[in-house]
Amino acid sequence: MKRFRAFAATASKGQRRAPMLAATALHLYFGAMRQTLASRRRSIMFKRNTLWMVLAAIALVTGGVCTAFAQGESSQKQQSLYERLGGLAPISVVVSDFIDALMPDAFLNANPAIDAARKRVPAPYLKYHVTAMVCQAAGGPCQYHGRGMKASHAHLNITEREWERMVTIFKEVLAKHRVPAKETQELLDIVRSTKADIVASQGGR
Repeated sequence: MKRFRAFAATASKGQRRAPMLAATALHLYFGAMRQTLASRRRSIMFKRNTLWMVLAAIALVTGGVCTAFAQGESSQKQQSLYERLGGLAPISVVVSDFIDALMPDAFLNANPAIDAARKRVPAPYLKYHVTAMVCQAAGGPCQYHGRGMKASHAHLNITEREWERMVTIFKEVLAKHRVPAKETQELLDIVRSTKADIVASQGGR
């Protein structure tokens, strides 16, 4: 009988411990689950942050490439000579001064044909056509409607020396208006492109 009571008491203690052990096991299990979930959450956040960093880096690189490309395009689209000279107004002033210097030049007027043309053709008419020609050749919106260079100069019998005198006067006018070297050279190239149609003789007075 004593043994039975002792066994019963031991069994009763075991039954009381069982719920405690089960509760402890559940606590450990859920604790482990929380840690696992927390670890996964950190891993997801790390991957998400890494992704954003990669995307940001790509955006910066792409933006830099686009900017460089845009700058390249901008540099290719340079201003025309017409724009760099300041437009029609400055061009017309330079042409006006050039014609005013050209008309009374004694060396040029020693050519009877040139002298006769100076008296026959009004200076304003000549300025209008030369301004339109330079404006168009420089990339401006003007349209030259005068005669071709060959047709309008053939009867003047312009010599090489007379041509060089005209170029010298043109350079002096450009210098007077402080036209930059690059633009001066481009204007001289335009003028020289007409030489074959204007100069009739390589000799001269």
